[in-house]
Amino acid sequence: FLGLLPWAFAGITSTRLTLEKTASHQEGKGEFSPLPRIFFVVMIATLLVFADPTLGLVSLPFLIIWTLWPPRTWAARLTAMIAVLVGGIWAVDLIWLFGAGSGAKQFFSTLDIESFLAHSIHPYQLLSPAWGFGVSTPDWKDSVSFQLGLVALGLAVLTVAFAFSARRQATHSTEEPVAKPARSGSWYAILYATIFGLLLVFMTTTLAGPVWRIFPQLAGPLVYPSDLLGLVGPLLALLAGLVVHVERRLAALPVWAAIVALAVLGSYNYLAPRTTQVVPDLTIATDFGGGKVSLLRADISPLASNALTITVDFQPLQPLDFDYNVFIHGFDALGNRIAQWDGQPQRAGEADPMTTWMIGDIVSGNYVLTPEGDRPISDVKSMWIGLYNWQTGERLAVNGDDKVILSLDAPAAAETGP
Repeated sequence: FLGLLPWAFAGITSTRLTLEKTASHQEGKGEFSPLPRIFFVVMIATLLVFADPTLGLVSLPFLIIWTLWPPRTWAARLTAMIAVLVGGIWAVDLIWLFGAGSGAKQFFSTLDIESFLAHSIHPYQLLSPAWGFGVSTPDWKDSVSFQLGLVALGLAVLTVAFAFSARRQATHSTEEPVAKPARSGSWYAILYATIFGLLLVFMTTTLAGPVWRIFPQLAGPLVYPSDLLGLVGPLLALLAGLVVHVERRLAALPVWAAIVALAVLGSYNYLAPRTTQVVPDLTIATDFGGGKVSLLRADISPLASNALTITVDFQPLQPLDFDYNVFIHGFDALGNRIAQWDGQPQRAGEADPMTTWMIGDIVSGNYVLTPEGDRPISDVKSMWIGLYNWQTGERLAVNGDDKVILSLDAPAAAETGP
């Protein structure tokens, strides 16, 4: 989606320019018909919605506003607007036809607005240096990063400051201005990116709660308010790139190179690959729930008392929408259960609900099993490990079964069975 969005803005701009030249009979050698450009805008609008239906639908009104944005003629603006509308309507129709009926209708329905607003961003999080991954949680401790980016935000502020300063000097000064004001097209682009960038950022924050409650239908295609940040990024990039246009002294090669280097260095830490630090035990490693969670290791060690500890390493592979519990049951040689542990997954000695897990993270926890009655711990000959829904008791499937079986007589062996 983010790769297509700049092409949408570029296609609309090119279409408007070509239509304006055609209408004013300025076509010359090398000029092309506007029809391919109009078709390009239709296809890009369609692909945007298919690439990301959420952001695609949200972006359509902003693209339509861009088609109507000054300074082009009204004929050029309206033609570009119709092209965007045709592409958007086409995509929505196709989603409705092939979106599995009820699934598509659910997509276009209104969300629970209070649950939606619980994921609003606190303003300080937009400038927080913290960088995290995983699933958003409805509180101010959300580990997901919402920062706008120091480099992009800083360059965008400089662009706006330089543009307004140069325009004010050109309007009120009788002397030759130090900096030439931005050309008409660039000036309106700066206004567009600034106005709607600020609007989108505002709508993601807790400050916009009253607006969402008055117009809950606006949240229909969104999952969380933070989805709107996907549209803020391209607008910030546009403003940041225009800094060398509104302040020509920054376009000098050494300074321009320094700005590019600043952008690379500012994002370098966030581009570093994320790696795991646990070597999975291939005799045990398996997936629960059709690839929701992986069991990587299960190391058993006896304690000095009549108990044993099993260290289990899980790794979430998908966002988890439910806090599944862990069960670990110990059985004697006759298949009688003589020890068990049931509860929330553990990490560092504390409960760690699954809905807070970050995708790809390694969740390692120690679980202590003590036998029932006066049975010695040495009577435990096998163990069952699994995950279950604590509300219904239903277990997550694993390799056609609902548990992983470990044999204490041969610790390296693991199987699934009845």
